[in-house]
Amino acid sequence: MKDINWIYLWEIIRDIVLPHIGRLVFNIVIFTVIGLIISIILLVIMGKKKVLTRVNKIYKIIIRIIYIPSIIVVCLFFFAQIGLFRGIYRVLTIENPRIVNGIYTQTINQIFSSEQEKETFLLEMKDAVKLTEDTNEKFSNQLIV
Repeated sequence: MKDINWIYLWEIIRDIVLPHIGRLVFNIVIFTVIGLIISIILLVIMGKKKVLTRVNKIYKIIIRIIYIPSIIVVCLFFFAQIGLFRGIYRVLTIENPRIVNGIYTQTINQIFSSEQEKETFLLEMKDAVKLTEDTNEKFSNQLIV
């Protein structure tokens, strides 16, 4: 397996994600707050259903020290991850035309060694498309008659 090219990866993040860092942080914060609210609601429901209560005093202390904070941390982490994924998705949706253009440019630069070859290929493709359109038009005219 090849090593990860960290310089190239950093260039991608710098050029695509960092200009939209506000949107990314906003999504993470909003979903973290939603996770906090859901964890509080979950703990209240569990308290009403007597899930977190024990008869033994030591068990009550253990539940308050371990279970309640762990439920809050898990909900916060889970919803922060959802916020991160949604933020990245939104950024990639916005930057999609630029990404596609960059991929197209990189692919074309690898295929053609010079600008002259690229222009020749594009002219040949235009001629082929025009010939195909003319042939299709003639064929459809023959079907009509």
